[in-house]
Amino acid sequence: MPVKSNADIIVKTKKAYRRIAVLLFVVYCLLLFKLLFFKATINFSDIVITGNENSSFDALLAASNFIPFYKIYYYLSGSEPYLVGALNIVGNLLLFVPMGFFLPFLFKGIKSGKQLFFLVALMSLSVEVLQLFTTTGEFDIDDVLLNTGGAMIGYGLFCKLRKLVVARQEK
Repeated sequence: MPVKSNADIIVKTKKAYRRIAVLLFVVYCLLLFKLLFFKATINFSDIVITGNENSSFDALLAASNFIPFYKIYYYLSGSEPYLVGALNIVGNLLLFVPMGFFLPFLFKGIKSGKQLFFLVALMSLSVEVLQLFTTTGEFDIDDVLLNTGGAMIGYGLFCKLRKLVVARQEK
């Protein structure tokens, strides 16, 4: 049985990490799809958050937000209970952090933060439009901004981790 070189071990390790990342990304995408298009009711003591699956297109369109930062300001101003605002803002940020990490790791064509920014903004915009036209949610431009911001946080984490790995390999 031939002895494996360090290079062979590194290649196999990289392939294993990539397979794990692909599996995690698929699971993440399935959970994201479920969360975005098949909303459940969530109870937090006195606050109940529900999806819009029983609303008509006209009602959802009327409730949609096309003004950037309008809903963010609305939540931060205390017009809704603090927990509702915090869940919306933090939830939309955190929802896309994994996207910002996985996309540049799995797709080598994404070489810059600018490319990722525009790709994720387009993806999030598509989700908002699909939610409106499938009557599973209202359109909210602030969700696009928050989701894109979350992805950029994920990209920052990816860049930090990549830098650490490269520095470790050079030792």
